[in-house]
Formats: sequence, structure tokens, C-alpha cells
Amino acid sequence: MKTPKTIPIIGKNTLTYAKMQQQKILENLSFKRLYLTVRQDFPWKATLVVDLTSNLKTPDQQVSTDYTYYLGAMGKLTEILISNKKVFSQLYSKWLSELGHQPDRLRIIYGKDQDFMEYNIKLSLMEKERVLIQIS
Repeated sequence: MKTPKTIPIIGKNTLTYAKMQQQKILENLSFKRLYLTVRQDFPWKATLVVDLTSNLKTPDQQVSTDYTYYLGAMGKLTEILISNKKVFSQLYSKWLSELGHQPDRLRIIYGKDQDFMEYNIKLSLMEKERVLIQIS
């Protein structure tokens, strides 16, 4: 079996928000790294990977509260917004100009043993260099 290619996008940064079924908006989560894994070259298929393990042992109570809430309700995630120029430009250059397709899956790593949750997504590049990830 072929090992998937990894395309790094950005290191430690924060999510603008993560929305849980219109009920709760989590604004205090950060990610350790964000990258693409290419599952198939032609037609291009990729998974956007967000590593949330940096939230595991944070001294910040607000981050800890949001992370605990996410862990308890991760099946209810509806969207994530990332406002970051580098993330926006990296996804734009890889997705639109080079490949012509968007990532179709999101994998969120949440545990130190590489525990993860995977979602089908629709990714949108928005004004003011924002990336909206909608869970389908």
C-alpha cells in the first residue's frame, strides 16, 4: 500500500471558532499543526488534518473547557472557521491553482495516541482570507 503524501500548511495556530450544531461556539481552541494528506493523485483526493493535541494539557481554563466540550460532542461538529492568511494562500495555491479540487475529508486528531475523528466536508475560501470548513 502506498503511503499518503503529506503537504504541510501551518504549525501552531488558533481556530477562529468551531461550531457545534448551532448550539455552542468554541473560540478558544488551537491546533498544533494543519496539513493535507493526499490519498489519491488522480483524480486528486485529500484529507485536511487538524491536530488538536496541543489542547490536552493547557493551563488556560477557557481552552480546557472548550476542548472538554469538543471531546464530549465531537459528533455534533458542524463547521470550523480559520482566519489566517498563510492557511488561506496555501489552500488556494494547492487546491485551486495546482489541483483544481478541494479536500473532501477533515481528520481531527484529538488524542496523544493519534486518536482521530473524520468528517466529510465542504471547504470554502471566503473574503478577508478566511477558510470555512463545513461538515456534511
